[in-house]
Amino acid sequence: MLFLKIEYLKYIIEIEKQGSISKAARSLFLTQPYLSKAIHELEEEINVTIFIRNKNGVQVTDQGGEVIEHAKKVIKDVENFINLYKDTQSKIYTFKLSTIHSSHTIDTFFRLNDEYENETDTRFYIKETNNYTVINDIYSQESNIGVVYIPKSMKNTFINILKMKNINYTFICDLDRQVILSKNHPLLKNGHKIRLEELYKYGMVRYTDYMGFGIESVDYVSIYNLKNMDKINKIIYVNNRAMLHNVLTQTNYFTIGIKDTINQEETYNIVSVPIEDDNEFQSIWGEMWAINLKDKTIDELSKKFIKILKDNYGKPQRTAPVK
Repeated sequence: MLFLKIEYLKYIIEIEKQGSISKAARSLFLTQPYLSKAIHELEEEINVTIFIRNKNGVQVTDQGGEVIEHAKKVIKDVENFINLYKDTQSKIYTFKLSTIHSSHTIDTFFRLNDEYENETDTRFYIKETNNYTVINDIYSQESNIGVVYIPKSMKNTFINILKMKNINYTFICDLDRQVILSKNHPLLKNGHKIRLEELYKYGMVRYTDYMGFGIESVDYVSIYNLKNMDKINKIIYVNNRAMLHNVLTQTNYFTIGIKDTINQEETYNIVSVPIEDDNEFQSIWGEMWAINLKDKTIDELSKKFIKILKDNYGKPQRTAPVK
């Protein structure tokens, strides 16, 4: 028997709203096959055909319409239930963070946790993933707050996505590209300044799905706007920060990231180094944003998290924000 997921009810509501599974999948930041499979499982479990597929999208059946109306009531009842018990329980500090792979965010998370170390009842959650999953976690209210890195070349796209999902964003800082490598890397001997062309002979380590489109669907090099980086023939793909750090410290591979975190060299034995001879590389490639639902009041811990993140890593915006 299928344990009915609340997400499945949200899915059918969104499909009815969008009029097609493909449009709903884009809106929910899911793949169409995954969404189709979820709907098929739900229809089989309740023995009701909710949608009839046609060339124009989907048509809601009579029984399907009843199911969707019940689903809306269930979602509302669940929200009311949660709010009821939030008001009556003893004080429990709960914080759920969804973030792009980022040492800056992790450092901030630990600093927030330290502020509540004397509290007797805390529930702190953290999830490292890609931009699109972070957005979906905020939309589905699985997380209180999210942190994303937005490439300059994709800024308008992401702003439109957030508007469609009724998600607010707070600018944290501009992101300057730097090369990240072991503090013992050969290129750093004798205080040698790194030139972009010197990196070509070394391997590169990168995340498999940084933006959330899939490993091959977005060119990692073009996102960072790097010249001639396609000359690098050795690449290691990883899906978490721990493995990324292990590769950097145990090999001469490098990665592309942003400025160093507090105590980065002492904690991880890696350093962030600017490229001295390339003005394009030194230019802003993107922005760090904190995101939250517009219709949901930001809780105490989320406000503190954003403040700590800004205090330690924020800086004045050097590019005009897009409205």
